Amino acid sequence: MLRLKNVARMLAGSFLLSAGLPASSQDPEETYSNNIQSSTYNSTNDSSTSDRRTNDSSTSDGSTSDNGTHDRRTNDGGTGDSGTNNGTNSRNTSNTINSSRNNNNNEGSNHSSNKSTAEEFISAFYSWDATQLKRLMAGDADAVAILYYQGWAEAANYKVKLRRPCKIETNEIVCAITVTDDFGFAMGYEATDTFRLTLNRNKIAAVTFSGDDPTIFQELLQWITDKHPDILTGPCVNMFAGGTTPAACARAVAKAARDFMTDRGKAIL
Repeated sequence: MLRLKNVARMLAGSFLLSAGLPASSQDPEETYSNNIQSSTYNSTNDSSTSDRRTNDSSTSDGSTSDNGTHDRRTNDGGTGDSGTNNGTNSRNTSNTINSSRNNNNNEGSNHSSNKSTAEEFISAFYSWDATQLKRLMAGDADAVAILYYQGWAEAANYKVKLRRPCKIETNEIVCAITVTDDFGFAMGYEATDTFRLTLNRNKIAAVTFSGDDPTIFQELLQWITDKHPDILTGPCVNMFAGGTTPAACARAVAKAARDFMTDRGKAIL
């Protein structure tokens, strides 16, 4: 027989489908810094070379006029070198800025595409379309837990009362949906399902789920454990942990909820 805390964790806990995410690309600021360091190094070398050429000319040429002329030529050459370096720096900086802009545009496009996929996921989940749900998930994602929950929700007559737009939070897309169901109908409450999705290449690589069912639901589980342990070892065996009868489990728990409220009412009287 399952322990109560394990049952509660499986019903109201999180179900993780794991998959790796690609490493991030090089920071544009780091690229820019490297370009600046490189150009500074080249300018220093050019300056050293120019100084050596000036000194050599001074040693080999005794004429002040020649030295002055050579110095001017050297300075002009230095100006040419500096112009070349400045042009290179400008091109490097421009390329880095353009690359950063492209990355930002791509990131914005990916966010929009990922949010669209997340909305499709929610639509598929609450329309009981298991085929579409699996199609939206990455090939290496373990879909067993989320498909079990979908089967449970369909059998318990989940109906969407308030569907909020999915939103991006850090590296996840969060979708919060308020629903009514047979459990809430029997025990007098509504609940909100919150899905947290991680996407990779526009496919759902990971999804966690949590609900905000009130404490009376935990009381129901305790009552089932005490009065009807056969539910936990029968239709609800391995629920949310590899079980294969989510619909039968949900219907059994819904009936138990009605019986629980009847007993509770008698206890109050």
